[in-house]
Amino acid sequence: MSTTNTKAPAAPATLAEKMKARTAQARAEVEALIWAGESNDKVIDAAYKGGLRPEEIEAIEKKAREAMAQVEALAALNLAVLAAAEKAANETASQAADVLEKAQEAHAEAAFAAREATFAFADAKKAFMDVAAAVARGEIPEKHVPERCKRYLEKCELQSKAQQATVQRDQIRREKNAIEAEITRLQQRQDRVDGHYTDHGGDCVVVNSGSLRSEGAALAARIDTLQDLVKQADKKMKALEKESADAASKAEKLAVGLWD
Repeated sequence: MSTTNTKAPAAPATLAEKMKARTAQARAEVEALIWAGESNDKVIDAAYKGGLRPEEIEAIEKKAREAMAQVEALAALNLAVLAAAEKAANETASQAADVLEKAQEAHAEAAFAAREATFAFADAKKAFMDVAAAVARGEIPEKHVPERCKRYLEKCELQSKAQQATVQRDQIRREKNAIEAEITRLQQRQDRVDGHYTDHGGDCVVVNSGSLRSEGAALAARIDTLQDLVKQADKKMKALEKESADAASKAEKLAVGLWD
């Protein structure tokens, strides 16, 4: 007794399924027509027969046009040329990297040599300075040291002289300012006293000489004395400024080529 396997007949497609299939077919047909470059009328007829809505056609066309643009862009890409350019650029970059590496190595060596030279030069200068300082302290006779030590010592002495003159000038300027302030105070007092004498016939005071003078005359004498001090201060400051400038100028000349 034999048995035969039979399959149940497939259920017929529903209307909805048939509609979906027709819509999918219509979309595919419309897209194919767009890719084929067919006329708008043919595309519209296919869409109409497939029951596609305008917004669906617009979406299909947009997608197809964008894809077509991507494909068309490939025509402008010459892979052979681009591959050759890439190879050449990589070779150039590799060569540049080799040059850069060698340059960095050379720079490192040069920087090290420069640093060592700087240290050696600084040590040599210090040796001369130390001997010059010993001469200044009287520990080494000046006649036995190199000329460079003598020049350095003289330069230092001139710089110190210029600095001291500047300090003295500034001190005198401060004293002068104080004197001028005192002169101003006395002149104001004198103005008040002169007005008082006019009204009362003049008061008298005893001064150091023991003679009698009016207070106004005593103030005038004191002002004259202070004004003389101001003039003396101006002369001293001018002389000190010249002394400082001359010493600084000589020091600068001695410094030229001192360590060459």
